[in-house]
Amino acid sequence: MSTPAAAVAATSHINDYAVRTADIQFDRCRVIEVWRGVVKLQPEAKYEWFYRRSPHKAPTLLLLTHGQNDTCVGVAGLGTREVFLHGVQSTAGILVDLVVLPDHRTLYPALLLQKTMQATALSLHRIVYGFPNKNSTAIVRRLGYTQVGYLVRHSKVLRHAPYLKRYGIPAWLSKVVGAVADCVMPLYFRPCRVLRGVWRVAWASSVDARFDTLWQRTSGFDGLIGIRDAKFLAWRFFSQPEHSYRVFVVSTESSAEITAYAICEAIGNSMHVRDFLVDPNCIGGTRLLVHLLSTEAQLQGYDNLSLSFAGPECQRKELASAGLVQRETQALYAKFDTLPEVRSAKLEWYLTNADEDS
Repeated sequence: MSTPAAAVAATSHINDYAVRTADIQFDRCRVIEVWRGVVKLQPEAKYEWFYRRSPHKAPTLLLLTHGQNDTCVGVAGLGTREVFLHGVQSTAGILVDLVVLPDHRTLYPALLLQKTMQATALSLHRIVYGFPNKNSTAIVRRLGYTQVGYLVRHSKVLRHAPYLKRYGIPAWLSKVVGAVADCVMPLYFRPCRVLRGVWRVAWASSVDARFDTLWQRTSGFDGLIGIRDAKFLAWRFFSQPEHSYRVFVVSTESSAEITAYAICEAIGNSMHVRDFLVDPNCIGGTRLLVHLLSTEAQLQGYDNLSLSFAGPECQRKELASAGLVQRETQALYAKFDTLPEVRSAKLEWYLTNADEDS
């Protein structure tokens, strides 16, 4: 039986808490016990995938312990994201899996854990970032993290009849009006590039060397972008437990090279884009990708398309011109090392769900 939080607060002293680096092999059971019922994925599967099979530098786990028995009462994780920063390869740390057991959720234990993680992270990486929930925002700010932007979820209606019915419109009228809208709206948002070229689209259940070639054409992004080569994509999506992804590939009839891709996950009647990349030499390529994917998803019977993105204004405008509407936002916080040329206010980010941990 757990001790009530008030009793713990009354009997515990700040010296009763300590933080140490976990041993990925031998501390597995302790970490999973703290995670249970909290992390999104099944704990054992998440541990194996994210911490033991990462394709990059091994992630770091810190344990918050309490008392003479060294009882584990909290965990904080740090993933490694290989990135290009203004065209130069580097690494960024992503703050993940912060969990403190309910009986120890006073200010000091959480602050101690996060301060130790911050020092650890900045000793390993030039940039550390994360997406704290509302309960963690105050501590994150207190530690000196700066809000540098938002990961914005966009959505687009593909089949209008179900959407109209939710607003109380009779079923027969929703069906008629929805059918007209389903035909007209794609024409309204259709980019000129569709008319000027012959595009080939296909679905795949894995990635190959063509994705490396596309990434090489994209890595010169003037800001921060995580590496999206075939090795990373295979691990991040096609090895991730409890999820099923397909990749939508766009190319031209005259070339086998990939012009753009979108990694998609179907949940119910929605098609969710978890990551996408477009050849920078393809002007208007983001709008083209969304249009072709929307057409395909509509034909497959999906009601809407969803996509989360933080990136350059030009691409955000293309998403809007393709019919995507901004919805919820996730605040992005980051902290930088002491190198003077790196400034959060001037740094352009390219982020999708691929840059999260689940």
